[in-house]
Amino acid sequence: MKITAVRTLQPIAENSPPDWRTSLGQILVIIETDTGLTGYGVGGGGAAGMHVIDAVLADLLIGEDPDNIEDHWQNMYAATLAFGRKGIAIMAISGVDLALWDLKGKAANKPVAELLGGTTGQPLPTYATVWDTVSEEDAASHQAFKVHLGKRSVDELVTAVEQARTAIGPDKDLMVDAWMFWDIETTLKVAEKLLPLGVVWIEEPIPADDFKGYAILRDECPIPIAGGEHEFTSAAFEYLISEKLHQVLQPDVNWCGGLTELIKIYDS
Repeated sequence: MKITAVRTLQPIAENSPPDWRTSLGQILVIIETDTGLTGYGVGGGGAAGMHVIDAVLADLLIGEDPDNIEDHWQNMYAATLAFGRKGIAIMAISGVDLALWDLKGKAANKPVAELLGGTTGQPLPTYATVWDTVSEEDAASHQAFKVHLGKRSVDELVTAVEQARTAIGPDKDLMVDAWMFWDIETTLKVAEKLLPLGVVWIEEPIPADDFKGYAILRDECPIPIAGGEHEFTSAAFEYLISEKLHQVLQPDVNWCGGLTELIKIYDS
């Protein structure tokens, strides 16, 4: 089997801002082969990510056997090394990598989960992400919630989480996501006030590269810290893991380097 074409699309959801992130749908990578099988993968980087694929990565793949996924990953990483390593280039590679894994599963006529030694049809715990407040409808429909909180006063942040806890009741899991808007002082103050509310974790309270700050939170924050959504490649996760900077790791398979890197992160 040989790759005959690599194409990209940017689906824009209704009411979604046309920016590089594009509503979490991000970009769609389509890999066609001479056997008629087509692989699909979702990556990131919007129009810029599409340009990386169209201008650099596609030429590395056309005419090649799609089954050599690790070799393809290393070649794509090397080709983007000078301007990549993190961010948009790795987001683009992620979409290509996932499309290659999709092809691998289709060629074997098996779910990718089975290729990795797992099974299908098993229930998985999930949570609903909400912005600021939890509606009655949401509260009745899910068993766990994560509330996105922006940049505001400590009291306003705490009030928002109190509303969420009241809405969902005492028995459902509740997490908060600060989206890197806080600082260390704010995080510690908020965490202290959230303790009675049973918050499971605080996600990315400070910028992703503030490793010294996360070390302080690791040692002083009374609520576990989650992070890694905005980190890239298994090499970067090695440091987060070795230093135990996050109690909950959150690699995003559409951004971190695809399934190839997610497996390495998991094995770390």
